[in-house]
Order: sequence, then C-alpha cells, then structure tokens
Amino acid sequence: MKQPVDLNLEPGAESRLKYGHLWFQQSTRFKCPKASVMIHLWSDIVSKTKETMALHTLMVYGLNQSLSTITYEAGEADLVQDVAFRDNGLRICVSGFSEKLFCFYSTILDHILDQTQDLSKEYFESYRDAVLQIYYNEALKPNVLNTHLQFYLLRKEAYLITDLLSALKNLSVADVAAYKQQFLSTLHITIYAYGNITRQDAISFFDYTVEKIRPIPRSTRKLIDTSILDPGTYYLRVMNCNPNDVNMCLARIHLLGESDIKQQCYNKLLAFILSEPAFDYLRTKETLGYTVYLRYWRSSPGGTLHSGISLVAYSPANKYSIDYVAGRLTAFWRRIAPRIIAAMPSETFKTSVESLISVHQLEDPNMMTEFERNWDEIMESTANFNYREECVKILSTITQESLLNFFLTEYLDVKKQRSLFVQVDAIANPELTKTTVSNSYCLDFDTIDTNWETLRNEYTSINSIDITNALMTCGYDEKQAMDFMMKSYSNSNGNTIDSSLLLEHGENEANEQKAMVFINNLFKFRSTIQYQTGRNV
Repeated sequence: MKQPVDLNLEPGAESRLKYGHLWFQQSTRFKCPKASVMIHLWSDIVSKTKETMALHTLMVYGLNQSLSTITYEAGEADLVQDVAFRDNGLRICVSGFSEKLFCFYSTILDHILDQTQDLSKEYFESYRDAVLQIYYNEALKPNVLNTHLQFYLLRKEAYLITDLLSALKNLSVADVAAYKQQFLSTLHITIYAYGNITRQDAISFFDYTVEKIRPIPRSTRKLIDTSILDPGTYYLRVMNCNPNDVNMCLARIHLLGESDIKQQCYNKLLAFILSEPAFDYLRTKETLGYTVYLRYWRSSPGGTLHSGISLVAYSPANKYSIDYVAGRLTAFWRRIAPRIIAAMPSETFKTSVESLISVHQLEDPNMMTEFERNWDEIMESTANFNYREECVKILSTITQESLLNFFLTEYLDVKKQRSLFVQVDAIANPELTKTTVSNSYCLDFDTIDTNWETLRNEYTSINSIDITNALMTCGYDEKQAMDFMMKSYSNSNGNTIDSSLLLEHGENEANEQKAMVFINNLFKFRSTIQYQTGRNV
C-alpha cells in the first residue's frame, strides 16, 4: 500500500468510528519483518488548567520510570516503546518484529491501566522533585525560555513555566490517581499501524485499546486554539532566569498565519534560499554568536495549518548589547534578505528551485521516516499523503519575481505583516557568586520594559550597516538587485513589485513604528488576545 487508509471509515466499522480513527498501511517496501504502531489518546482535560497540565506531566514521567523496568527484556529483543507527553493527550509508540508486537503493546497498556501500579508516596515525592528539577533547569536555558514564551503568546492553552512549577508543588498522590482516572474516562483514539502488519492485526490493536480502557467515546478531537494578532511587530523582552548566564536569545517569528500548500511552498523556498546567507552574514561576518539560523516552520501536529519563518540568534551579552543584536537581525530580514532574492542570477535561482524540488523527490530512506511523516499528516488533520508531490508541482511554477513579491507583500508590508520579536536578555558581567541550585524551585521571571528609546537604539544598529558590503559578504551585488526590481516594477504582466516597501531609513522607520506593540505587561497583554478556535476533526 502506497498510502495509509482509515479502516474506521469502511462500511461496518461504525462501532469503531465513534471512538476515533484507525489508519493502516501495509508496507513491505523495505523488506523488513517489522512494524510500527502509533497510538494517540486525546483528551481535552490535559491543557484545561495549569494543574491538569502539571498532573499530566507527572503521570507520564511516572509511567516512563516504571515502564523502563518492565520493558527492559523486550528491548533486548529489539522491541522499542515510547510513551510520550503531549499537551493534548498521551502518545504510545511500539516498534519491532511483527510477531511479538501486539503482545508487547498489550503489556504496556495493561501496565498503564493497572491501578495497583499507581504511585506510592515515596515514589511520588521522588518523581515530583525530578519533574520540578526538569522544569527549573529548562527555564534556565535562554533558548528554551524564548520558545516557551512564543507558545505562551501564540496558543490559548499554554502556561508559563512559573505557573507549572507552582502547580506541581501543591500536588499529592491522590491528585495524580484521580487525574489518571479522569483522563482515561473520555478519549478520542487515533491509531496508525504501519509496516509488515495485516489489516486484522491493526484492528486488533484498536479493539484491544477500546476494550481495556472502556472510555466514553469522543468521535472528534479539537485542534489547538491559536492567537489572532493584528498586523504589527510585537516586542517582548525578558531577563534570563539564570543570573550566571551571559547568553541572550533573540527570535524574530514571522507569522504568515493560516496558510495553504501554495503559501507553504513559497515559505519553504524563501527559507531555503535565505538560510545560508543568514548564517554567512550574521554568524560569520557579524559574529553575533555561536548559533544563528533562519528556518521555515509549519504548525506542529495537533495545530491548525499555520506557517512562517523564524530568524534566531544566541549571543553573549558581554560582547554585544541586546539592542545591537536585535538591529542586526531586523536589518537582515528587512533590508538584506529582499535584495538577496532580487540579486540572484537567474541560473542561481533556478538551481535553488531544482535543489528544493530534489529534496521533495527523495525516497524515504527507512521505515521510521515514512512512518513519522505520515503520522504528522494524520495528526495535522490534513491526511495529505501526496504533500511532497503537490509541493513539487507548485515549486516548479514559482518565479524569482513572484517569490520577491510574496516576500515583500506578506512579510514587509507593515499594513499586513505580523511578527513576534521575543528577546531574552542577560547580564553582561554577572556575579558568579550567585547560585542557581535551588530546592524551592523559584524562578525570577522579569519582563524588561521596551519603548521608543529601545527602538531608536535598534535603528542605530540597523542604520550603521553598509548594505552594499553586507550583500557582497553574502555573494550578491546590490546594483543587480535594484536593476531587477526596477525591471520587474516596469513590466506589463500585472505582477509588479512594490519597491516602496524597500524605502531607506527615515520614511520606512516611521511606517514601521506605527505598527509596533510593546509587551511590557505580559499577563495584561495576553488577557486581551482573541483566539481562532481550533477545528474539530
């Protein structure tokens, strides 16, 4: 079978369909006597409150600790299991030789459901401390804190690490047991059986799951509610939670919003072309830090179909100010990147398109790659297993002019563009006598006020850049860029490029400033956000 099929949509499967979906794909392409089965137990209780989110984390951590013991021998027999936390449920994955896979899964599920295996008070204290330490340690990393804040602003059902820490401290053994029972009481089940496995085997996995859990059925699952932001650039600056760390993390998140496959292809090509020049200029030439990258992203499984491009830099505060780094990132995105696209020789652009097409035409190198790719499609509700083939068709139609026009209108037009600029600052010369080891797991989470003075400092950094030399560093010529834009602007095919979006300095700054939003009170700002309700699928 080239593609998965949903067995619960077949005639006579109505009794299964009310519980969820069973995707099946028998594949012997890799000539391997193995199979993989992914089971997702969806529940809307997980992210309902910070307490339920903390309870879910603790429950999954405890399950993994106990499962590591009972599945050790199976691991020696090349059977692999993974029970993973998801903010919308529990994901169980089993892989290995087909003959023993169902027995392996039934052992894992029985253990998860066995109430006699619930946490004792001694284990509970140990596990809770371990989860507290994990949360605390992650919050001390500026890049993790940055990503965490992005999710907090872009998703309705997200919580700050400080909220989860406080919730964890107040939990008890009885709370975990009660939560586990409540979580399993009402579920939407999604299963994907893949590999050297029969149709009846796949049905057995689904039937056994329903029979053992006996949940109240949910015929649909709800995707994540996402923020609706007005056009503009949203500034959030916080201090690194680790007082001994001099590292900053800045991320410009450029939001295209809900996007179709055509927009996603334009995004992919933009990132494919710009990622290397971004590294060459910001990392090699400007030496902003040890990690600099530009990449395309598409919403994670379980989310609505949003996409965009992120530009991220980790920089040391004892070398550069945060305003300086912010200005360099902004300058690359707004002034250098569009000129790179315009300055590309036609053959170079054609080669880039062909290279990206070749990437999409590559065969999956192994079973797990195909398995995980199809699983992502299933969880994003699109189930478009021809996604790569459709991307190839669209990519082959993209011209240099249309790509530049897309970039300018979607990402540089202040009346339309939406971006989130999350900055984690640090102390340039920290007092190393301070300790980050804490038994109380209390974080100092401080928002730094940003204002027009902040923006002026950033523009000082932007305006000090020699655009011509910057383009030369990336291997491009500014004159060629301007010639291309003028030629495209004066053509007669109606697909003109608005070069006014590349205005220099003062006039462009004035336009951009009108669309600035400074988030100096994180909680107050978040309380005003409107959300796009996630679809039921």
